[in-house]
Amino acid sequence: MKINDIETNLEKDIDMRREDDITDITVNQLKWNSTNDITLNKKEINLSQSKYVQIHKNNTQNFDWFTKSKFNKDINIQENNDNTHFLNIKSSRLWIGVFIWIFIFIISFKFIVQWFIYSWYNKLQAIKEESMNLEEVKKAFNNARFDFILADILLKPLLIIQNENITNGYNIVKWWKEITKLWDSLIQFYSELYTFINTKWIENVYVSNLIYNNKEDLIRFEKLLINSLWYYNKIGGLWNWELESRLESNISKIKTLQSYLKYINWNFDTFVNLFWHDREKKYLIVFQNNDEIRPTWGFMWSLWLVTVYRWNIKSIEKSDIYAYEWNINKVYTKKIQAPKWLNKITWTFWLRDANYAPLVEDSSNDIKFFLDKININVDGIIYINQNTIIELLALLGPLQIKGIDEEISSENFSLLISTLVEAKTFKVWSLGTPKQILFDFSNVFIEKLKEKKDYVSYVKVLLTHLKNREIMIYSFIPEENNMLWKLNLNWKLNFNKTLDFSYPVFTSLSGNKSDRYMKRKFKKIVTLHNDCSIDTSIDIFSSHHFTKDNEAELNILFDSYNIKNRDHILNIQWKWENHQFMRVLLPENAIITPKKWLKIVQYDNYKIAEFFIKTRRLETTQYWLKYSLENSECKNYDFKFYKQPWLQSYDMELEMNNSLIESHWLKKDFYYKK
Repeated sequence: MKINDIETNLEKDIDMRREDDITDITVNQLKWNSTNDITLNKKEINLSQSKYVQIHKNNTQNFDWFTKSKFNKDINIQENNDNTHFLNIKSSRLWIGVFIWIFIFIISFKFIVQWFIYSWYNKLQAIKEESMNLEEVKKAFNNARFDFILADILLKPLLIIQNENITNGYNIVKWWKEITKLWDSLIQFYSELYTFINTKWIENVYVSNLIYNNKEDLIRFEKLLINSLWYYNKIGGLWNWELESRLESNISKIKTLQSYLKYINWNFDTFVNLFWHDREKKYLIVFQNNDEIRPTWGFMWSLWLVTVYRWNIKSIEKSDIYAYEWNINKVYTKKIQAPKWLNKITWTFWLRDANYAPLVEDSSNDIKFFLDKININVDGIIYINQNTIIELLALLGPLQIKGIDEEISSENFSLLISTLVEAKTFKVWSLGTPKQILFDFSNVFIEKLKEKKDYVSYVKVLLTHLKNREIMIYSFIPEENNMLWKLNLNWKLNFNKTLDFSYPVFTSLSGNKSDRYMKRKFKKIVTLHNDCSIDTSIDIFSSHHFTKDNEAELNILFDSYNIKNRDHILNIQWKWENHQFMRVLLPENAIITPKKWLKIVQYDNYKIAEFFIKTRRLETTQYWLKYSLENSECKNYDFKFYKQPWLQSYDMELEMNNSLIESHWLKKDFYYKK
């Protein structure tokens, strides 16, 4: 290459600052050198480390020399701030390196994307499962979010390559990135809400106003969910069945949450009125004892009439069930005959047994029937049982109640309170109540809740119990009750969702607390035939586990509180036998095999199989139901077992085509799909 091929108007002096005669100058030697370094007596410069070089004319004026080459060199004359010139020689090896990097990345990017997803998923699980304060959650989330910001930056340039796997990988990253936006918004919203509540305290917060003022946030959350699902629906697959199975349940939750938010936003006024925003309302809070099982879902022992407006409690009237019945009896003298099986323990149907119907809407209307007799008009009923109280009590720790020597804890609450209530005596027809100890406990319990102010833990317990139907709300305002049903808060059952279902409903007829010691197990066997018809059976096991140790525990209590009528109290606590009225709700088209001891009742969209169970102490009784389903449309078999809330020691077995599925200590409904 001639010197004048660089540029004719530059200095021609060449001074390599070396005395020896240099005939060749390589690219690396020449790169970034000043043109002043080129001497006059050096007529040619070899710009290549290889035999062939190609010079591309760029900013120079007089390039007249080039040869073929494997590696292209671009020579560019650039000017410094001091008006001197230097040579900028660009090697195409850089681009070759880039292409090699892209090739390697394409080969391995599936694993990279999977690593990002696994990493972020595990970090989210840690946030969910580990005990973290708010600042720790924010820090952990920000660390997790960085992974997908980085993944987005790395993958986006690859979209110029029209490749299905690359597009799919990018959609996966965008999907998770949208989820991080949602989490970020939720954490920010929660942080502001938490600060606000801790500043004013929950008892001073108008919750309905708070919801009303954050309407735009609910709309924004819905949009973020829609965006994340949009990218998810564009994904062809996650390439890994284990990863897909781990995320499937979370996607289902996201879709459910999005549908809930959509419904709430479309019916926002009704939703905010569930928090008593529009007017002052009265709700009856029914506390039930699941040591005596009732369909909804225990013996009613205390009723609180609460007047509320925008979450502000205006008044609370506390009474036991007998005080209400005393007032009802004064104005409503007509006696309603007790239904079959209930007539084994009472001749008349009264308020205490009004939660006898297997479905909550029927029991709620029966309760309202009696309240109307004494002009108590309520807008709704909230059902709570002692399991909720016990779990909150575990958070608070033991409580000291005046008149009781030992502290009341989550471990001894049921036995201690039940024994002391039954041991008290009062004058007949007086308004004095043997359940006064419960009201004393409730006062101390509420004050302890206010004192500890662990509202996050309280809400977690309440939400879990709402989800598992341990707490249930029923409204007599149709549009509000319909929303409660849509949000799965009032347990109005939809029996048309599955081909097969069973809902066993126990009702105690023992007249004692022996249900505390009962354990129950169900075994369902299903046979699918070639013509799509179905034969199935349900075995129902009831075991009475009152032991000598349980009896000794009661005697210790009798001694501690100087209880005289021991035989009577012991009889109330367990007796020798447990008596249950059993109703099993089944599909309306079920063809039930008849038995002498079995009564079958047809309703609009279900059937009930009724029978009586008697179980002696330390014995197990077994009853079985057998029925068939025609299935003329050959639908895929699915089965839902509705668990009666508030029952303990609940086991379920499903035998399908000689394959056994077991679920112990059921806490929620059991679902199977073939």
